[in-house]
Amino acid sequence: MSKLIFFCKSYLGDINSFERFWASLQKHNVENIPFFACVTEKDLDIFKEKIKSFFDRSGPDFNFGPTPYIWSKNVWKDLYEKTLKPSGKSFWDAIIEIPSEIMWYGEAILEHKSIPLIPIDPLMKAYLYPWQLKGSYKLPKKKLAKIYIGVVYQSNWEFELNYIEKKKFFSRILRSLKRFLKRI
Repeated sequence: MSKLIFFCKSYLGDINSFERFWASLQKHNVENIPFFACVTEKDLDIFKEKIKSFFDRSGPDFNFGPTPYIWSKNVWKDLYEKTLKPSGKSFWDAIIEIPSEIMWYGEAILEHKSIPLIPIDPLMKAYLYPWQLKGSYKLPKKKLAKIYIGVVYQSNWEFELNYIEKKKFFSRILRSLKRFLKRI
C-alpha cells in the first residue's frame, strides 16, 4: 500500500486547472505515485475525458459497453506493450489511476487498431438505473427477445437472490412490503 498519494477534489469550474495539473502529473510523476480525483457525479463524464487525453485523442466519447464484453487478447497485449509499459505502468497502475477497464480497452482499440473494429448494436439490453425500468425506456419482453440475446440488470436489484439468514416472519414481510412500495 502506498504511503503517499495525490488526491484532487475538483468540479467543472476547475476543469482547465485540472487538465493542466493532469498534464503536469503525467510528465513529472516519475515515481508513479497513485493519483485519485474526486468529482461530483454530474461532472464525471467531463473528467473522464482522464482516458482520451492519455491516448492524445479528441473527438466524440464512445460507449464501449454494456456487458457482456467480447474482448481480444491482442487489444490487451497492445495496450500493455505499446502504451502502458513504455510509460512504466502496469495494468494495475492504469486501473488504479482510471478505474474503467472497458474505457482502457476501447481507447486502446482506437489507438492501436489491434483488431478490426466493426460497431454493432449492443448484444444485451442493459438496465443500469432504476428510472430505466419505468416508462417508455423499458421494452416489453417480446420485443426484447427479438432485438437482444439477453438483459442485464443491476445485481443489487434482485433481492430474491441475496443470501438471507433465517429471519423472523415479520421481518421478511416488512422487507417485501418495502420493496413493493419502492416500485410504486
